[in-house]
Amino acid sequence: MYINWAHHYIPKVGGACSFFINVLFIYIVQDDKKVQIGNYKILLLSFAIYNLASTAIDLIVPLCIFDYKRAFSYFVVTGLFEKKSALGAIAICIRCSFIPAAYGILHSHFIYRYMVLFNRQVLTKYFLPYGLIMSVAYCAVLMAIWFYAAYVFVLAQKESRLYLETIFREKFDQDINDLNIVIALYGDASIEIIRNSWTGILIGTFISLYSVVVYVVLGTQIVHKLQSTDLVMSDKTKYLQKQLMNALMVQATIPMIVCFTPCFLAWYLPVFNLDIGNWIYWTSTVAISFFPVLDPLSLFYFLPVFGARVREIIGIKRNTTRISSGLKIATLNS
Repeated sequence: MYINWAHHYIPKVGGACSFFINVLFIYIVQDDKKVQIGNYKILLLSFAIYNLASTAIDLIVPLCIFDYKRAFSYFVVTGLFEKKSALGAIAICIRCSFIPAAYGILHSHFIYRYMVLFNRQVLTKYFLPYGLIMSVAYCAVLMAIWFYAAYVFVLAQKESRLYLETIFREKFDQDINDLNIVIALYGDASIEIIRNSWTGILIGTFISLYSVVVYVVLGTQIVHKLQSTDLVMSDKTKYLQKQLMNALMVQATIPMIVCFTPCFLAWYLPVFNLDIGNWIYWTSTVAISFFPVLDPLSLFYFLPVFGARVREIIGIKRNTTRISSGLKIATLNS
């Protein structure tokens, strides 16, 4: 199904950029002799691997968001899982579940940065393997909850498909009964459909809001600690901690802009029967597809040693003596 040129081409360009940037990022991070970030590289690598997986599934299961009157919908537009099937229903729900996985990985990063400042001994003793295992399990739980909410409560039923059947024929020249689609219907439907729609959407809302609260609470405490006078840390190490925190705050802001905000608008505008035009499906899915591109760029920007490695790899010569001598990250886990 062809939606528009932006929806068709931009995610593919974003996918190519994501693979290039994240593979480059993995190459830089894994070379610990150069960047010297200790165990923290494991969390950085996990985010890069997630970015690659998210890009892959975005290309395999390309989606479009569409709001109409009292309904929100999210459907596969092309590829192996476009036509309605049991496997396609699972695929679209898995694609939905990748959103909270990003939240979970960011939570792990915030907790790690918090522990570096407040309880480094526990972090050093237990991060490998227990902390890492708990981080992976935590992300898996968030994904499972979101998958369950999508599959059980908002996977399109006959009644919700009927509500959008006419507009899909007019707008996309498609029979909605042939598509894999998630639909939340807030009115003009049976009590069961409305109740299930609200249940699924509220589960996603709770996870998203909870994630933001975690960012704010831990981020505030970390910033206050870095600004306090009782922090026993050299100026160089404190500077590096601040730079890492700046990068992490940007990493946390990106999903709120490209995932959290468009999802909330798409979910809740139909509650009030608001029609704000076609921009929802022009921008929302396109913005989400660029999240894996923007995430590693924040570290390239805020951490001089990463920028220096990029320039070294692509052959741009620059005086990096100050960077290599004054901005090493060797004390992150000491």
